[in-house]
Amino acid sequence: SKAYYNNGKPGEAFKWAKAAGEACEDIMAKSAPNYDDDGIPPNWYLPIVDCVLNNLRQAAYDSDKEAKSTMGMIMPTAGGKNQREAYDLIRAFLNLCNQKEKAVGERSKKMGTLFIVNHLFKLAIRINLLRGTALFIRSVDNPYFPSFDLFDKSQTVTYNYYKGRLNMMEENYIEAETCLDYALKHCHRASIGNKTRVLQFLIPLKLLKNQAPHKELFSKYPLQQYQDIVRAIKNGNLRRYNQLLRQYEDFFVSKGIYLLMVRLKRYVYCNLVRKVYKLNEKYKSSKPQLISLKVFRAAFKFHGVEVSEDNFDDIECIIANLIREKFVKGYLAHGRALVLSTKNDKFPEKSLPS
Repeated sequence: SKAYYNNGKPGEAFKWAKAAGEACEDIMAKSAPNYDDDGIPPNWYLPIVDCVLNNLRQAAYDSDKEAKSTMGMIMPTAGGKNQREAYDLIRAFLNLCNQKEKAVGERSKKMGTLFIVNHLFKLAIRINLLRGTALFIRSVDNPYFPSFDLFDKSQTVTYNYYKGRLNMMEENYIEAETCLDYALKHCHRASIGNKTRVLQFLIPLKLLKNQAPHKELFSKYPLQQYQDIVRAIKNGNLRRYNQLLRQYEDFFVSKGIYLLMVRLKRYVYCNLVRKVYKLNEKYKSSKPQLISLKVFRAAFKFHGVEVSEDNFDDIECIIANLIREKFVKGYLAHGRALVLSTKNDKFPEKSLPS
């Protein structure tokens, strides 16, 4: 299989990788579940299984890509026949790992569960088979699973990275952040590429919690799109933020975080309102906390947002949401103005400081 793959024949490579996978499955299935010899660990075959499944997954992806390219449909991320076959075969390995056995700890079949789940995560995201991923997570996150200390860091980091991504898709942002924090902390210090992949998902989650990345982060990792996004948020530059959403739309969509980036726009609105207040305070000595909606209309127009000349409904909706979410303290005088609180905390520290 490896020889065919290296010679640019992924279709043939997949056939042989699948045959090797089925042979490994047969060996694993026939291994006595209650056998545990002190001389030879009952799970001796797991490193071989990991190598075979890695070759199977890569060959499946490249052979599907080649087939679609031949048909004039270059869509490698849409999934294909071979990747689905690989997915089903690898799931069979997971079922074998979950069987009851006498061996425990490092000698258990469950020591193969983590790398098998990681292979399944990669395939599930690529071919959009996400419904079964909760079962994979339950296979690992249970009290009977061996301690993470027994596994290679590469396996635990990969598991938490993909678990974090899947939680983001389900909008479980707290759990997602916990997993991605783990992945970043335990990733090898020299793995700039892997750390960059983690940060591509972790930074939006931190921004959602009003935590801006340090400037040093952008000088160390290639994350230009987020550097631009953070700058636009801090400046309350709505025009620039909308431009960036369009400019990096393909990137954000490919990562499945476009809607999250749109959600961050409320921080831009908040800092824009803050800037309008500061200007109003500078040029209007009496009652600077009273800001006419006409001023906001001018500010939104300046940033390229189309607003009605007849009413202030769109502007009032944006400001009302900021008040409801406690980004701004004050109230709306319908059709007239935003009346901010007379206290110092008109803008609770929920938005990135401008």
